Amino acid sequence: MTTSDSLRTSLNSQQWHAVTASFLGWTLDAFDFFVAVFLVNTLAAQFHVPASKIIFTTASTLAMRPLGALIFGLLADRYGRRTPLMANVVFFSVVELLCGFSPNYTMFLVLRTIYGIGMGGEWGVGASLAMESVPPKWRGTISGIVQAGVSVRVSAGGGGGKGCAAAMGLAGDVLGWRAAGAAGAIHSVESDGD
Repeated sequence: MTTSDSLRTSLNSQQWHAVTASFLGWTLDAFDFFVAVFLVNTLAAQFHVPASKIIFTTASTLAMRPLGALIFGLLADRYGRRTPLMANVVFFSVVELLCGFSPNYTMFLVLRTIYGIGMGGEWGVGASLAMESVPPKWRGTISGIVQAGVSVRVSAGGGGGKGCAAAMGLAGDVLGWRAAGAAGAIHSVESDGD
């Protein structure tokens, strides 16, 4: 029996649901974050600012992750992991959707900064839920699977090759950059029920 067969038979459906929810949360979190990364020039032109200002929004997003981890971590310790995790996914999905309605750079910067709170909450609570749901002997393996959610969305984009880059380029060039944020928010909320 291989390791993957052993893992597959060792976890019950509830444990698999927890791992899947965490994996998808990390995957969709990365998708939403990289919307701005793949559309730097488009966003800079839209808001009439240098590309460096759009790049700064990614730094502000990342800077807020510790605050999100603290806030949602405290909620998860008080109310359990599942409900705060679902609230977190809704939170970062709504903020991402609102980013698409930003009338100017300042509003976009504020919303992307707030988005960082949701991003930080997802990472900590999602990982905790997955790790606490599986037997101790599988926590290292499951940790790697959950963290792979980021690279799956970034490199494969759910569709092979440079899927995320292609999706962002298509959304930005054909549908407009605002559609890219809406697509990320919709995907996140749809997968929240998994």
